[in-house]
Amino acid sequence: MAFYIGMRLGELLNCRWGWIDFTQDIIIVKNTNEFKTKNKRERIIPLHPKVKAIFQRLLPKCRYQLKNFVFCRYQGIRLNENFVSKEFKKTVRLAKLNEIFPLM
Repeated sequence: MAFYIGMRLGELLNCRWGWIDFTQDIIIVKNTNEFKTKNKRERIIPLHPKVKAIFQRLLPKCRYQLKNFVFCRYQGIRLNENFVSKEFKKTVRLAKLNEIFPLM
């Protein structure tokens, strides 16, 4: 998801169904009491067609909508950044990819 739409990890994990506008193909990253964007302003991100298709498949399965997190573990409880980072690193190691990417 991050690759296709360019959202930061915190933005992805705090993303709510109500942020996604399927008619305009955009995601509006909003500030909440629990989450503030990097520059404290809302931002609009284009919704990539592949990501839109995945979201549209997930949406009917979600009991909780609009207010609830897109990515969650249990009934609306959002994923933790440390958990996601550790799982990503574990996957990189299993795939035998280089963990340190050279700067260009």
